[in-house]
Amino acid sequence: MTTRQQDILEVLQFRFGPDDLVLAQLKTALAKVFSETMLHTLFHIALRAETLAAFQTELAQQQAQSQN
Repeated sequence: MTTRQQDILEVLQFRFGPDDLVLAQLKTALAKVFSETMLHTLFHIALRAETLAAFQTELAQQQAQSQN
């Protein structure tokens, strides 16, 4: 994992305290993100998201957009 991917996970852990299963799913999803621009965006989303579910929705949308 890159430093940025780890930073995103750390923010999510601190803010929302996801259980181990959800944390593993997030780690897997973030490991598929290689664009530094997208990681930067996701980091800011992790800081602003009101809920973990909101972050997960944004992550899915960002990934869908990058595939188009």
